[in-house]
Amino acid sequence: MNLVLEKLAHKTTPVDVIVTADTRGNYIENMVKRCGGNALRVPDGYKAFAALKKIIQDSYEKTHSIAVALDGPLGPRHEPKKLAFYLSEHAEEDFVGICLAYSSCIRLKHRWDKYVIPLPYTTVTVEVKNYGVVMKNRIPELPTAAGKTEAAAAAGIFSAY
Repeated sequence: MNLVLEKLAHKTTPVDVIVTADTRGNYIENMVKRCGGNALRVPDGYKAFAALKKIIQDSYEKTHSIAVALDGPLGPRHEPKKLAFYLSEHAEEDFVGICLAYSSCIRLKHRWDKYVIPLPYTTVTVEVKNYGVVMKNRIPELPTAAGKTEAAAAAGIFSAY
């Protein structure tokens, strides 16, 4: 997704990426900043409510894109959380899905997310689909790596504009 973020950062309004507020988020925040994005730190669980309320209020005041990992910081893999759909519904903005696939990669199978490291000279395919405004109670059918090659990436990071 870092490659996608770099391209989006130069072609669209600022991209804010929702990142966990714990120590893992520190590493992710550094990567996001290097790719031209801005990290929004949100705590996990019930503490997230106040931070998300502020994000929604800010979305009314400025034009920007918000990116979020669809299956959350800890999974389970390919099971979408409702955060992105909640943001789409309340901001009344389109939900745009981004899916990545790799021609060759190393997949870290011991991790819950099956983290992917593309190999040199890998072809990365990016699929983008606009689902329109999505209600959190009516989540559309989303693509996953199931049915694709083992090297296909999960439909893991989506943007709500």
